[in-house]
Amino acid sequence: MATSSNNAYLGFLIAGKYTDFIIQCQNVEFKVHRIITAESGRITFPEIKPDIMARVILFMYSRDYNSYHLPTFYMTFVGDDTKDMKDPKDTEDTRSDTEEEDGYRGENGDIQAGGLRTALNVNALMYQCADMLDFEDLKQVACRRFIDHAKLVYGMDGFEEPLRVVYESTREDDKDLRFQVTCLCIENCGLLARREKTAAVVEEYNPHLWAVSVEVNKRKMSITRAVDDLNDELHLRGCKHLVPMKRMSLKVSTQDDVHSITMKCQLCSG
Repeated sequence: MATSSNNAYLGFLIAGKYTDFIIQCQNVEFKVHRIITAESGRITFPEIKPDIMARVILFMYSRDYNSYHLPTFYMTFVGDDTKDMKDPKDTEDTRSDTEEEDGYRGENGDIQAGGLRTALNVNALMYQCADMLDFEDLKQVACRRFIDHAKLVYGMDGFEEPLRVVYESTREDDKDLRFQVTCLCIENCGLLARREKTAAVVEEYNPHLWAVSVEVNKRKMSITRAVDDLNDELHLRGCKHLVPMKRMSLKVSTQDDVHSITMKCQLCSG
């Protein structure tokens, strides 16, 4: 496999000369170089889609799998629904995170159909393929790309599709992509709870963890509202003493899962 990202080996793939190794996927043959891939002369992967294998081979030669860099012959396997929206190396992106997030929105806050949703799905499938092939470098790249993109759009409608792809294509004990995606969802369960389709996917694959997270978030929100109410009450009372907490009487009570906080200033009884 290529050890650098300067495309030093990509010319061999594009030219197609001196190939001595064949990778077959679903009746499609990829002619490559044995020195790049393996020691034997032929291997077959009927379970891998040709468009994914084309990207895997591209990564072997260039350490990148953006479809814009695929040789012309390989591009025939990449349909419009899996083609990358743009080549990140061709443009200098100076947008803020908010501007970048808005750029991937479609109507009604949905992930843009031809944009980041495609990238997320492709990255998830690349991770699956890399895991099956025990291709650690590719696994880490695909995982990082998925998580970076997911952090931009996890709260949007449409995220449930690539999220389900992750859960359906990874092992239950996966400690990289599956684990990191689950952590992202759990850490933001308050927001995702309002995205019913996304929440349903998380709950389907993590029922107990999701239930606990939702309950903890409810209690957190209840306490937050109680603190806000307390601040409003102190403001109305006009208490302006900046005193240590030991001079304040604090009482927390819970009734019907609703938290209330009562604080009394011992200096002015406010």
